[in-house]
Amino acid sequence: MRFRTLTYACVLLLAACSGLNDMDLLEAPVQQKVEITAEYPAVVKVVSPGGLGLCTGTFISERAVLTAAHCTDRDGTYTVLSGFGVFQTDTVMNYGNGSLGDPNDLALLLFPDAVASRDANQIVPL
Repeated sequence: MRFRTLTYACVLLLAACSGLNDMDLLEAPVQQKVEITAEYPAVVKVVSPGGLGLCTGTFISERAVLTAAHCTDRDGTYTVLSGFGVFQTDTVMNYGNGSLGDPNDLALLLFPDAVASRDANQIVPL
């Protein structure tokens, strides 16, 4: 078990140094799970600037994704992957500092135009 954990850690370290991003690390079983979760169009994958960092988020309006503040700690353009498109934004509003135990570990990714549709069930209203 220890050897397997060490092997995975080395593979991830090499991948991080090779310029690959999180999208390149998906294996077939994971890709199948991503397809299954297409039943939840409001739930998205959030990729940090540079392709590093991986979080989830939820469309809460036509132009806003709710995610965690610790997922938005880098300057630059964030990529949001959904079952209905790929969107990018550099407009982030953090409501907490993202530290461990922060009760306000919340952030919004804002898009200049509407990218999700309430009529298509792509939004979870608050």
